[in-house]
Amino acid sequence: MLKDLGLAVEAALQVGAAVPLGELARNLYALNSRAGRGRLDFSSVQQLVAGDGGPLG
Repeated sequence: MLKDLGLAVEAALQVGAAVPLGELARNLYALNSRAGRGRLDFSSVQQLVAGDGGPLG
């Protein structure tokens, strides 16, 4: 998901489109990945945000 979000955000920025929620999602997935949870599904990002995501939560 992180790779796909990165590609989508970069493509949007190349054509001058603002995608603040896309950038936010990419940043959350990157943070999740750095926490060692990158192989888990999208619910791990929700857990991270909710505060029960392990060392960052």
